[in-house]
Amino acid sequence: MESIYSQDIPESACEVICINDCSPDNTRDIIIEYQKRHQNLVLIDHPENKGQNGGRNTGIEAAHGKYLWFIDQDDYIEKNCLKKLLNILNDNQLDILNFNVLSYNIWKEPKVSPVYDIPNNTEKVISGIDWLKTLKNCNTNSGLWRKIFRREYLIENQFSLPARRLYEDEMFSLAVVAKAKRFIHLNNSFYYYRANPNSILNQAFTVVNHLSLIEVAADCFEFYLKAINEDKVFAEKVKADIALEHLDFTFQEIPYLNFSHRKYVMKILNPHLPIIQKSSYFKGIKKFYFDNFRFSNALFFIVSPVFRQTRRLKSNINKMYKQIKRKIKKIVTQ
Repeated sequence: MESIYSQDIPESACEVICINDCSPDNTRDIIIEYQKRHQNLVLIDHPENKGQNGGRNTGIEAAHGKYLWFIDQDDYIEKNCLKKLLNILNDNQLDILNFNVLSYNIWKEPKVSPVYDIPNNTEKVISGIDWLKTLKNCNTNSGLWRKIFRREYLIENQFSLPARRLYEDEMFSLAVVAKAKRFIHLNNSFYYYRANPNSILNQAFTVVNHLSLIEVAADCFEFYLKAINEDKVFAEKVKADIALEHLDFTFQEIPYLNFSHRKYVMKILNPHLPIIQKSSYFKGIKKFYFDNFRFSNALFFIVSPVFRQTRRLKSNINKMYKQIKRKIKKIVTQ
């Protein structure tokens, strides 16, 4: 909030919308204190928790300004940057202004470093899809906070975020940039992503993380089918960079999924099997799994409980080993 109110434009030129998504702490009280000092601050209380995307969608609907910038509650923005950014947006009548991001690591030695750094400065207005084609990997485009959107552009195209999903901004970012007619990317960094060990994405990977990646892959296949008729090369790049890469990564968890999770994976991937099987992306056991999808999952239905039990046993042994090691070290020190 302090970074938002340390800007070089009058407060009357913008509005700050805070979505209280049923915060269990004193967040609401803090915002009310800010409201006493700032007339442009709007507080919206959700009657029930809608997740991060629900908050963003509420913000889109409630906003009156020409442009939207999503700022996560644990991050901050560059001081005195809004005047420059607004001038670029207005002078070029942009749908989207994109820029680089700096990461502030709070659990190691605090320092600022680039994250998702993209050197592909457009220098002039181009289409979003032309810019995406220049990227080494389309997934580096993700990150809603690195973009300022023209609000009417989002509304006219009925863009909204999927509710309650991790990595929710990947397909949203891809879709909105691919459709943008007037787009600029700046090499400058105006946003500070706070790398927080307690955030959802910095916790140890769980089944939910892997299922979310599979959901993103399925959405990407849908995008691919729509894009392939207009630009086959770009569609193939998106498919490899996001959909197949996510499936490749999350394959490590597939042998351990339980009955209900496996049924869900089969349900969402079944429609896209022809695309996956035609691709030359997978080799070895991964290729066998997708080429023989029904048989492989039937086999995993039987052996997965053994895999899960073995992994649990290994984890317990590792914990015991670490405890014994700490005790021995303590005795030796004494």
